[in-house]
Amino acid sequence: MERQKWVGTIQDSEFQNTNTKGEAGRTPQISVIMPVYNGEKYIAQAVQSVYAQNIPLELIVIDDGSVDGTREVLIPWENRPDFVYIKNERNLGAAGSRNRGVSVAKGRYVAFLDADDWWEEGKLAVQLAALEMTGDVICSTGRDLMNPDGTFTGKYIPVKSRLDYHELLKHNSINSVSYTHLRAHETGRNLVCRLLLEKKKNKQQHKKKKNIYKKKKKI
Repeated sequence: MERQKWVGTIQDSEFQNTNTKGEAGRTPQISVIMPVYNGEKYIAQAVQSVYAQNIPLELIVIDDGSVDGTREVLIPWENRPDFVYIKNERNLGAAGSRNRGVSVAKGRYVAFLDADDWWEEGKLAVQLAALEMTGDVICSTGRDLMNPDGTFTGKYIPVKSRLDYHELLKHNSINSVSYTHLRAHETGRNLVCRLLLEKKKNKQQHKKKKNIYKKKKKI
């Protein structure tokens, strides 16, 4: 379990957010994607924390085949126009469920939240303000780790207040369920794919340099 706090943003010159006009009133600013499997014990708190953000959003819950009372716990929110419930016909796993949620999302930004985590009130508003102000494409968060009973473990996992593309090639310090990001169609390309390609390219270059060094050493 985690309580997530806003910390910093990620910027890359080729993935600048150039459209800073909000779309409040027409479409949600942020689509929150929440995969769940047998999450009846914690999902209510997670959902409550989403609707405590006080910004235009939609919540898309992707039920990955729960066999407990998850569906019943969600009944109080089922008539909200900003609530979407989808149950997978077959188990897709967390990643597949998130992808399905993104495929139906209407928001300009996408944020992920697991069914056993929750956000501090106002977290998304702070992230959205940071993204709109800086023109960056991703805003990640630090996290408080929690015990199953909701008490604090005393452990906090921070992130840097500022990350760039080159740092991400060396180490991924972004938790996949703690960030808000501009949707890929607005950045022009998929940022994750580009990072993977660059990482592969850097490994090949490093290997090439290593081989050249070995040849020189033999001579």
